[in-house]
Amino acid sequence: MSMQEEKEAESTLFEEVKEYISVRSKIFSLQVAESAASLVSNLISNGAALLFFIIFFVFASIGLAFLVAQWVGNTAGGFFIVAAFYLLIGVIIWMIKDNYIERPLTNIFIRNLFKGKEEDEENI
Repeated sequence: MSMQEEKEAESTLFEEVKEYISVRSKIFSLQVAESAASLVSNLISNGAALLFFIIFFVFASIGLAFLVAQWVGNTAGGFFIVAAFYLLIGVIIWMIKDNYIERPLTNIFIRNLFKGKEEDEENI
């Protein structure tokens, strides 16, 4: 190989590496954009559903409080009994939250964040 051919080979190799880095950079930015869009769309759709569940829960709680108030014969007593029930549920959830809520939710978030990344890496 002559010096001229070596320089051309080096130049070609340099251009290919430069193009490879550019393509990888674009792929990375598209993956970040896809993950961000997926996260935002999940938050919006789940937030809307959560809003209606909360509205339902509030009205159902008020209805339950009035029902218990009829049984007890005292409106305030019915509301306090329902509130005490929710306090009991809250304390139980607080005691078990580490093992049964936080870890599974963390795993779900991590799985959703990296969903599809393994397939992309296998195709490269």
